[in-house]
Amino acid sequence: MIVIVIFGAAGIVMIIWGWRGAAVASEPRCAQCGYDLRGVADLKIARCSECGGELGRHGAVSRSAFQRRPKRIMAGIVVLGLPWLLILIAMVLRFIGPNGERFRSNQSIIVSLLNDPNPAWQWPELALRLRSGRLGKAEASPAVNEFVAEVQNRREKNGPLFWKDFFQAADRAGAIDPDQYLKIAQAYYGKVPTVTLHSPVQATNAPSGFSVSTVNHWQLPGNELVCAVRRISLAAGSTAPVKSPIPSPGAPPASENLVDASGNWIAPPNVLPGRYQATFVVDMGLVPAAGRSGFMAGLPGQAPPRARWTESVTLPLDISAASGAGNGPTRAVALETDPEFDPKKTGAISVVAARALCYADRAVVIVSFKIDHLPINCFLNAEIKAGDERYSKPDQSYLYLVGRSYDSGIAGEFDSLPTEIHTVDLVLRPSPENMKAFIGYDPFWGNPISFENIELKRQSFPFRLPVNHSKPTTQTQPATAPANASPFPEK
Repeated sequence: MIVIVIFGAAGIVMIIWGWRGAAVASEPRCAQCGYDLRGVADLKIARCSECGGELGRHGAVSRSAFQRRPKRIMAGIVVLGLPWLLILIAMVLRFIGPNGERFRSNQSIIVSLLNDPNPAWQWPELALRLRSGRLGKAEASPAVNEFVAEVQNRREKNGPLFWKDFFQAADRAGAIDPDQYLKIAQAYYGKVPTVTLHSPVQATNAPSGFSVSTVNHWQLPGNELVCAVRRISLAAGSTAPVKSPIPSPGAPPASENLVDASGNWIAPPNVLPGRYQATFVVDMGLVPAAGRSGFMAGLPGQAPPRARWTESVTLPLDISAASGAGNGPTRAVALETDPEFDPKKTGAISVVAARALCYADRAVVIVSFKIDHLPINCFLNAEIKAGDERYSKPDQSYLYLVGRSYDSGIAGEFDSLPTEIHTVDLVLRPSPENMKAFIGYDPFWGNPISFENIELKRQSFPFRLPVNHSKPTTQTQPATAPANASPFPEK
């Protein structure tokens, strides 16, 4: 755009300059009316016989004239139109392709994919032909096979996705058969997943966390990769039960023993402490982005998987001696107290506003706070202090994950809120007992986070608080909430 403006301004200046022309010597003329004064100027006539103007004053007689310069005008037109000409040429080249792809046959373009290490033009052209019907399903099949190799190549080199439009067009046209879909999914995400253990394994009923990941965290357009652990087997011949902390709607029956790609499991009771080889049997499937829930069970109304395969991942596993007993989690939670990770000092947690709704019989105080890119995971219980009164619900603690953003808050009822109270305090306390149920998220922030003297905006109402009013405005949530849960929507 800047180049167009510069060339346009230069071209206009040249055209105006050429149109005005340059001064050349000419016969004497009246500068006022242009009357030819040849043979008259030498007679020293005082006035012009045509217009009556005084010829004796300076500049009254002109002895030169401006003559237009056609070449300069043409040069200005060329300069003015040059950038537009270049844009037009670029558009034409983009339309036909650097090697004339627009006019080549389907077979010729598909063959060129084998020899071109950077097929930036071929894939968009094939996508255009698929959408317009000039490339049929049968002809597209060899291109899809080459597409699998291209996906594998780009994943290893982390290059640009020239093939995105082709994949979407082929998917909509039904040109990708199930076998090709399986190869595409394995090429894009990697055939074998990675299993990571997040916490030590004890020879008791203490849960231990794990997660399953792939080499590519981006999703194929219109699809979603879903991983589920079917079972965990030890070399000793025992099978460990698995349990997900994130139950999903329409989950498969318990007999299927499937969990999401993250969860926790408990070592079998007959396994002694020591080193073992643990085998994680992982089901992997590619499903439409809107059909994730319950896909493994093949429930009615659920979109069937477009590709599905099972892989086994074996890794060394150390099982330590028991550190406690009981039905609940017995592990010790790792707490971080280094000021470098303090959410308040880093600015990750800040108070937005505090207001009081004062009714005839009681008051409701609402404190809103913002969480933005936490440096560490937090499991917090909120408390409001107004004067001598405090409000908190110990059973309402929420998990806030590192690096994420939330709009959160707490609302509490107070029996009285004297008019002289103009500020409140907010304390966010860690909840170590509730943290134990969330395996693989250690360490958590371990110190209280306090905000004092928050300005309170009051609003008074002459009537009593409705009976059906719920004390907390946040949603009621058990301590074993899903790992990605918070009382307010995540941004």
